[in-house]
Amino acid sequence: MPSFSERATLLKDIERLMKLLILYNDDDTEDEEEFEDIVLFYEYISSQRYVKERVPIPKSLEFCNAIFSYPDDAFRTIARCSKASFHRLVSKIKNHRVFNNNSKMKQASVEMQLLIVLNRLGCDGNGASIDRTGLFFGNSLIEYLKLYQV
Repeated sequence: MPSFSERATLLKDIERLMKLLILYNDDDTEDEEEFEDIVLFYEYISSQRYVKERVPIPKSLEFCNAIFSYPDDAFRTIARCSKASFHRLVSKIKNHRVFNNNSKMKQASVEMQLLIVLNRLGCDGNGASIDRTGLFFGNSLIEYLKLYQV
């Protein structure tokens, strides 16, 4: 079953209310003013991207940098492979064109991108959530993950 954002749910509820007001309109001037207010509210909500205020979450790459100094067994828990296998894989993919773009936005290092993907693919349930992954690794790859549903 699909889940809907608070904004989408609110817009659907307002649409239902407008339909009810149109359906049961008894030519009351007060109802017309109420309907106009509801239409203005609907227009306002539909012009906004978010219903709630967006509060930036502080991010830090300290944990990410520390992962590479973990002992091999702890590193394996996060990356799902040994450090040697991880570095061998990085050396095989680091020159791929996908990691060398001409965008104004600087990409995370190949190592970091691979670590995040391996960690996410190695999780299930709540551990695989995009939000948890973004908070855990403290970087903006969360937008990439949401966009491409990695």
